Amino acid sequence: MRTAIFCGWIPLLLGTAWLAAAAGAEPPLVLRGEKVCVEAQQQEGRLCERYLALRDGRWVEVARGDEGRTLGSVSVLAAGGRPLAGTLQKLTIAGGTLVEELAAGPHRIVRKLSILGGGPWLRVVTRLEPAAGAALHQLADRFRFTARPDWSFAPSVGGFNPDAQ
Repeated sequence: MRTAIFCGWIPLLLGTAWLAAAAGAEPPLVLRGEKVCVEAQQQEGRLCERYLALRDGRWVEVARGDEGRTLGSVSVLAAGGRPLAGTLQKLTIAGGTLVEELAAGPHRIVRKLSILGGGPWLRVVTRLEPAAGAALHQLADRFRFTARPDWSFAPSVGGFNPDAQ
């Protein structure tokens, strides 16, 4: 009986893996600390990221990579403000560091994320390796917070703005 149940699960698992592969979906790589977690995966050559925090014993999404940009959370603008198209080349986890290697036109971008202590802080280092003679306007690394903030900071009015709620 146990063998029959076990054998019955094999086709189901293989079928699920085949469907995921056929759809081009790969499971995300997960960098997890005690209080913070980052999930990263490739979708159609783009970098897709989710940032989660531990709250009341469960993981809650707090931010996503800014997917409206050229490479996911990273964007490169050439001289004149023209965005450079690019792709995610490699995504790995090594020694507690999530390493993302991207190509933007002829340029290479290496982004490393690591958790400081057990969290809640992340260290993000983005390094641009420009091609010779590159005329670039901007390199940006952006996130979109998915929740409405409890408060906001507005330096133009002296800081805390209770009316922003």
